[in-house]
Amino acid sequence: MKRYFIGIIIVLITLYYFISSAATSIVGKIDGMTCIECQEKLIKAFKEKLGENTDVQVIVSWKDGVGSVTFPRSAKVDEEIFKKIVEESGFKISQIKKSKTNIEDLTDVQRLLNKI
Repeated sequence: MKRYFIGIIIVLITLYYFISSAATSIVGKIDGMTCIECQEKLIKAFKEKLGENTDVQVIVSWKDGVGSVTFPRSAKVDEEIFKKIVEESGFKISQIKKSKTNIEDLTDVQRLLNKI
């Protein structure tokens, strides 16, 4: 009986770990980026504001005018923070969306934005 309860506890802890570590993404259509320096400026701003040593993944493309941030669901990031970072960097947001998916590359960003 004791092994049974220990097994249940291990399963519950494992489930909690996977649920709490799942990713959330925010993607946006960003206006005003004209060159690679703009892209690098925005990536740097996201990393400075959200923490360079965290599990935050940033994707920005000046050519496509898009950006995304993927982070653990436990992180305190929302659309307003995303928008504020973009605007403080000198750019504008024309579309923004939050999703419970992990953005891996630029194709995922475009796919999610096209759902808006």
